Amino acid sequence: MMSPSAAATALLTNRNPAAIDGFLGGHGVDLDRLRDLAEMLAVAEGLSLTIHRVIEDGDWAVVHATQTGLASGPLVVFDVMRVVDGRIVAHHDAAAAMAPPNPSGRTQVDGPVAVGDPGLTDTSRALVRDFVESILIGARYDELPRFIAGDDYAQHNSQIADGLSGLGAALDALAAQGLAMVYTTLHQVVAQGHFVFTRSTGRLGDTPMAYFDLFRVDHGKIVEHWDIMQPIPADRLRFGSAPQRA
Repeated sequence: MMSPSAAATALLTNRNPAAIDGFLGGHGVDLDRLRDLAEMLAVAEGLSLTIHRVIEDGDWAVVHATQTGLASGPLVVFDVMRVVDGRIVAHHDAAAAMAPPNPSGRTQVDGPVAVGDPGLTDTSRALVRDFVESILIGARYDELPRFIAGDDYAQHNSQIADGLSGLGAALDALAAQGLAMVYTTLHQVVAQGHFVFTRSTGRLGDTPMAYFDLFRVDHGKIVEHWDIMQPIPADRLRFGSAPQRA
């Protein structure tokens, strides 16, 4: 029986349309759209998926990848899947257009890929959960040095430079436009080794948003961050999840 990470990877890299239903354990809005995506990846010319990172935690797997051929340019994607008895039974995803390197020269997908010591999973999970709840939701910004490794913090958001100084400058720029970035609810934490993924919702100004964040932890501090944030359509607000990519 395949592990969650193996099942998620196998579905997204499968090139046999007849095999797709064997990966999926049911129906529903999210699974049916995942089935549609898998069918397109399996048969369409010019579509490809490059996987950069995969982590798993219990029944859940998170795939961080680049997809080409489905939109006018490459997409950076997070696919989050729950796998039970070798079959995918739940799915959330988010996508963003690939952008030029950020002010620190980093892209949305480069950086370390190895999950590291599995013995660090629980410590990493606890640190990031505390960070999201205390800082992103609780707005206790005076506690940031407790979580983030100062200017050694590597940022992969396409608009933000490295370090606490880069993060502060970006938040100030949003505030100057009257756009507060607010996290209200943490829905999910998936951790393995040094990597921790969180799925949250909130708002950017008045727009409801889904926040998909991937953090890397080292020596008790958050040292690296990748993310996708995108608006939640009105017809999906009740699900507390991100919209599917077209």
